[in-house]
Amino acid sequence: MFWNFLNLSVFLLGCSSSPLQQQAVLATRAPSCVPCSEVQCPRNRRMCPGGHVTEPCGCCPQCARQKGQVCGGPSWENGYCDRGLTCSMFTGHSPALPPNTGVCKVLPGIPLKHLLEPLEDPLCPMVSGCNIRVGNCDCYSLQTCHHVFSYHSVDECLKAKREDELFSERNKENREWTCMKWGCELQKSQCVCMDRSCFSPSLTEDTCENLLQEVRCINVSCSEVPVSSCPDDSFLTESHIPSGQCCPLVPAVCTCNFVKCSVVLETCPPGQHIKHMERGDGSPGACCNRYQCVQT
Repeated sequence: MFWNFLNLSVFLLGCSSSPLQQQAVLATRAPSCVPCSEVQCPRNRRMCPGGHVTEPCGCCPQCARQKGQVCGGPSWENGYCDRGLTCSMFTGHSPALPPNTGVCKVLPGIPLKHLLEPLEDPLCPMVSGCNIRVGNCDCYSLQTCHHVFSYHSVDECLKAKREDELFSERNKENREWTCMKWGCELQKSQCVCMDRSCFSPSLTEDTCENLLQEVRCINVSCSEVPVSSCPDDSFLTESHIPSGQCCPLVPAVCTCNFVKCSVVLETCPPGQHIKHMERGDGSPGACCNRYQCVQT
């Protein structure tokens, strides 16, 4: 539901809840979560391959996990999936809820409501905020883990709107501008990222993190886990290396690609009809239901 910013005096109360208040609300909904003081969060990146999220426990802003990446775990320590994906058990058709570790993928049987509203999730806290749309501040509430709001309150949104208008006016008067980009450099044992001149040498966040990992783990040898090729109805997940470690905690494994199970069945020849022969159990090689054309 949306409201125009001119009629939002009551909404200010809804936007004023602090992160601690949101965590308190969430604690009654997710008893498996430990206090945020006990959680070691991954570095919060500015650039993500997908969306930005805060896992259902409300502790760690982070990049949403992508298809084939691990998720869940105790207190969601392995992350939360991007929109359109579900944290699923590696085999079977069930979601993976803490303390289980799962993999992000499309899960069959997702209610239509979640397909139409991929940002909403009953596991997540109710959050409120505002965005600037068509020159106005639109504010609303949503039960979500995704970062969908640019501003936490109406006042913050209106202030940003005024600053944007002033910035635009100044740009009309002064055409000079400085090219800036987000870049990182490796300093000692960390990646330092900030806005830098487009002409200064810098690394992307991913490149910097990869270099840091190489330096940290140069003298560490990890045992290799052989991986066979996956059946046609499945795909290989990514191995998972926890932050600050060198060796995978969760190896790459085959898991069902349920998207392939939704392929429209071919029409049977005249005089035959499609018959359900065997139910897929959600394990690689037997992911999908098996059908066959039989005589009518």
